[in-house]
Amino acid sequence: MIRHIVLYSFDNIPQEVVSDFMKKYSECEKIINLKIQAGENISPKIELSNGFNFGILMTFGSVEDIKKYNTLQQHIDAKAIMSPYLKNTLVFDIDGGRL
Repeated sequence: MIRHIVLYSFDNIPQEVVSDFMKKYSECEKIINLKIQAGENISPKIELSNGFNFGILMTFGSVEDIKKYNTLQQHIDAKAIMSPYLKNTLVFDIDGGRL
């Protein structure tokens, strides 16, 4: 199990754009072994967020699933939808089987 963490810093992104790219991401769940959780930063310590205001946590079955995900048209479309509003991104992958 691989945890794929993506943090985004968006500038004035409309809620309907967020809904549009999340629909594309959710379509990926139907194609490969993937579970997605996503949302806006609600931390009471917002000053520690370094400007990241949205995050996605994806759980993949394997590294091969991540490789497949990166080539999915739905993933490519989601990135295109959000790109006009994107200021910064942070990606971090963790082997979820270890503690």
